[in-house]
Amino acid sequence: MLDHIGIYVTDYMASKEFYKTVLAPLGYKVVAEVQGWVAIGDDKPRLWLMGGTKTTPAVQLAFQLNSKQQVDQCYQLAIANGGFSQAEPGKRLIYEQAYYGAFVEDLDQHIIKFICK
Repeated sequence: MLDHIGIYVTDYMASKEFYKTVLAPLGYKVVAEVQGWVAIGDDKPRLWLMGGTKTTPAVQLAFQLNSKQQVDQCYQLAIANGGFSQAEPGKRLIYEQAYYGAFVEDLDQHIIKFICK
């Protein structure tokens, strides 16, 4: 539904490295840097980050993944790189029967959901 999203982050370089590392299992990488913005994505920009201040209130970013293993991997990378766990990987029957996900706060308390259905 969405083409891309942009958020403001407190520490541009730290957030750039965080998202570049955490989203690598999706094939995401830095695809552009323009006028203080960095774009991370696959074949095109999907997530834009701008440094200096953070978007408030915090936003929620949900990434649809292809496997439970990708959910686990992205979650572990997020925790290892300064993210804070909100929910470890597992089934979330409250949402739907086939929902498997993990929830993390990034360096600015934005919520990242890694989801496989």
